[in-house]
Amino acid sequence: MQFQSATEIIQAYQQNTNLIGSNLQGIDISEIELYQINLSQSNLQQAKLNNTILIGANLSEIDLSGANLKGADLRGVNLQGANLSGADLTNTVRLVGH
Repeated sequence: MQFQSATEIIQAYQQNTNLIGSNLQGIDISEIELYQINLSQSNLQQAKLNNTILIGANLSEIDLSGANLKGADLRGVNLQGANLSGADLTNTVRLVGH
């Protein structure tokens, strides 16, 4: 799936749309609450996720290379196999072991 705006993401999330494998390259979804969203295998290269709440999200095998996650809340997030190369993780909240 291809999304162009944060509004489209929020609508899909609220409608329980399957977002696995979505192309979200460069999207700005800063300061949004996306609890337990499943974005596994998605492309979020260069995306802006500043201060986004992703508690309990499934971000396994996701491409976050070059993404901006400053201040994001990643508690309980599954990042297994995620590509975080060049991602800005300044001030992110993340519990060790999750």
